[in-house]
Amino acid sequence: MKALFVVLSALPMVAQTCSGAPARPAVCQATNTQVVATGTQRPWTNPLAQNTTLRAVGATWVNGDPYEVSFLGAASGACMVRGTIVSLWPDTDSWSKWHDRAALRFSQPNFTVFAVHLANNGDGLKPKDDAGGQAQDFHVEGSWIQHMHDDCLENDYLHAGTIRDNLFDGCYVMFSSRPWTSGVSGRENIVAIDHNIGALEPMRTVFSGSSPGTGGFFKWSTRAPGVILTDNVFMAKQVPNHGTLDPPTGPLLCARNVIVWEGPGAFPSDAAWRARCPDTVVTTNPARYTDARTNWLATHVTGA
Repeated sequence: MKALFVVLSALPMVAQTCSGAPARPAVCQATNTQVVATGTQRPWTNPLAQNTTLRAVGATWVNGDPYEVSFLGAASGACMVRGTIVSLWPDTDSWSKWHDRAALRFSQPNFTVFAVHLANNGDGLKPKDDAGGQAQDFHVEGSWIQHMHDDCLENDYLHAGTIRDNLFDGCYVMFSSRPWTSGVSGRENIVAIDHNIGALEPMRTVFSGSSPGTGGFFKWSTRAPGVILTDNVFMAKQVPNHGTLDPPTGPLLCARNVIVWEGPGAFPSDAAWRARCPDTVVTTNPARYTDARTNWLATHVTGA
């Protein structure tokens, strides 16, 4: 625990690093061995070799499997750059069906996801442990994750990672970090969540409660990693069916975040954000979110 709090105590330095375009995407595109995929693809189930990039410009995966793209292995330093993964399942499918689907899974350590477009699935991204690999030190940047019926990013193996400059464009739950088994702890890890734009989207089928509904921004555990939360814009339209709109529990340092509340009355988690992240801006002006989203879409190229 001591190392965790030493690192968290250096928030100004870490925040500056987060907002300065980390080198991982550049390494993926300029240094790694390149494997090219184009056109309509079958479900991808093969891990990548060490320091290899799947360059998927022009590649599309459409509804081929409940787990469309999986990189399950132990080779480090691999990347996926660009590509579109979309499902055509109807919004009326039960939440239990969505719960067993995901667009992109990976267990390779030091794995980078850059400029992908994921749409209409259960979970968007799932760093996990599988096939001898552990997805420690994952990096997700510049990606468009859209209309996810469960978690936009599920880190239930509690790994360290960086989630930077993404558009989470409609999530039932935005970020999940709850251990998949009782023997897992991520308290020595840190997740940096920096310069993202995200919205909770009420879904027709829900885990519990009335429809349409959502969960919270963070589905978190007392054993989840510490969090550095900087320069994000998050939006919610209603009180969640389960969970809260509070910031994550546990070790947390935060700065310059904006919460846009489009629901009735006062923002229900105002006191929690001000207690843990005192400089958070809470606003009812929808333009703070819509303008950020429009600008992100105008300045990023993702998918195929």
